[in-house]
Amino acid sequence: MLNGLLAIAATLLAFLYPGSVELVELDVSLDVTFYSAAVHVDPVFLVWSDNVPSAAMTFGNTIVASRWLQTSEKLDWIMRYELNHVRQFQSLGCLMWPASLFVDMDPFRGEHPVPVEWDRPEQADEVMWLAPEWLPTLWHWLTLEVRFG
Repeated sequence: MLNGLLAIAATLLAFLYPGSVELVELDVSLDVTFYSAAVHVDPVFLVWSDNVPSAAMTFGNTIVASRWLQTSEKLDWIMRYELNHVRQFQSLGCLMWPASLFVDMDPFRGEHPVPVEWDRPEQADEVMWLAPEWLPTLWHWLTLEVRFG
């Protein structure tokens, strides 16, 4: 229920936040078991705005970014970083916030921040927590499920 409310809130943020909206990614997957079939739809929205308190921020599946990034050499790095936050949220759902107390979700804040190498966007993957392959996804933007029997 809470994950559903977060999906609605993130979508409202994407379409009501002042700025232009883009669809960055659209992932559609199918899970079939003996008892059910489910289609998962996971879009990632990007809102370009002048009203962002930082370069960019992520809430669920929505990234809100400052317009000045569109012409910045920092764009690729920051977008990869924000997409990693989307992946973290998809992996952990609502557990992301309590997990951030124990796992370093954002290594660029705190007492000893990691120096950023803007010309290496893959650095974001190297220093941020990313979900292991074996961890099931806890949050989908939309799931349509049919149960058999």
